[in-house]
Amino acid sequence: MPSGHVPGSVSLPFTDLSQNNTGRMKEPADLQKLVEAQGIDVKSTKSIVTSCGTGVTGAIVSLALFELGVNSAIYDGSWVDYVA
Repeated sequence: MPSGHVPGSVSLPFTDLSQNNTGRMKEPADLQKLVEAQGIDVKSTKSIVTSCGTGVTGAIVSLALFELGVNSAIYDGSWVDYVA
């Protein structure tokens, strides 16, 4: 399987979304800072689709966005489907 990314996508690793010492999701204010640091404007973006290698960890990113009041879709086939 080739490496790469979906054109126009932004990387927001799911591992950045949890607290190091507990594994729990970071507080919304901290999540908002992470999202903004990646240049994602959740207020003006019409749609957000999360993905990863197979769709599993993309769900964690969608959960973090949900915590910020943002609805997103999960590309359940993710990279495996995209490159097929």
